Amino acid sequence: MESVDAVGIVFFGAYWNWFESTFEGLIAELSGSSWREVLASGLAMPVVHAEVDYKHPLKLSEEVVVEMRLDKVGSRSVHFHAEFHNASGELVAEARTVNVVVGTDGMSQVDIPLWLVGSVAEDGTR
Repeated sequence: MESVDAVGIVFFGAYWNWFESTFEGLIAELSGSSWREVLASGLAMPVVHAEVDYKHPLKLSEEVVVEMRLDKVGSRSVHFHAEFHNASGELVAEARTVNVVVGTDGMSQVDIPLWLVGSVAEDGTR
């Protein structure tokens, strides 16, 4: 398990490591390419806003299950939402990011790919 504090509760930053791994998997699922291949194509999605709400402590040796979805696609940004559950299915945390879609130089504007646009239903679900 990731780092824990003195009473055995998972370090808060571990959630971002899990978020990133799940994000890369979701991008691969949506695009049909690995995150590395998406970056090599010239597309980047740096985070411009991030937040986590901690609902229940996750203890040392507890398993975590992460579910992620794409909530919204704007004209230049995409919004991701993740839920973290323990092995019994209890929600332990939720995380959200807003990512801006740019070229890999971090500055140039690029069109949001159709595989992202088509991944969110009109009601915001996937």
